[in-house]
Amino acid sequence: MGRLRRRYHHQIDALISAWTREQDKFEIMGRLQRSDIPAGALLNAKELVENPHLRSRGFFVAAESPDGSSYPMPGTPIMVNGQKRTRWRAAPSHGEHNAALLKEILGLNGEEIEWLLAAGALTGGAP
Repeated sequence: MGRLRRRYHHQIDALISAWTREQDKFEIMGRLQRSDIPAGALLNAKELVENPHLRSRGFFVAAESPDGSSYPMPGTPIMVNGQKRTRWRAAPSHGEHNAALLKEILGLNGEEIEWLLAAGALTGGAP
């Protein structure tokens, strides 16, 4: 069976594409799952954030930005000492920790870091 499937995979793909193109992906997913066929809709970022199942499971958390705003990001199911993480912060901005890392890990001084910035080897913010 696998050999025939591989031999005709282009035709099979074309038939599946034609069948799915005119239908709602969530309806197709539900129909296939009800027939015991594993299926999942491919979601874009907006659909992920608005997904009722993910919301009800607390999948997304509010990450705090340095400017005080917040935005949704995937959390983690990991618990430490039976506790879930309660505070989340945004990922560092571009180059945010350059100076600290260059000082602490490479042992550079302020003058050397300023020279690297002036030479264009580092950035202090988003490009």
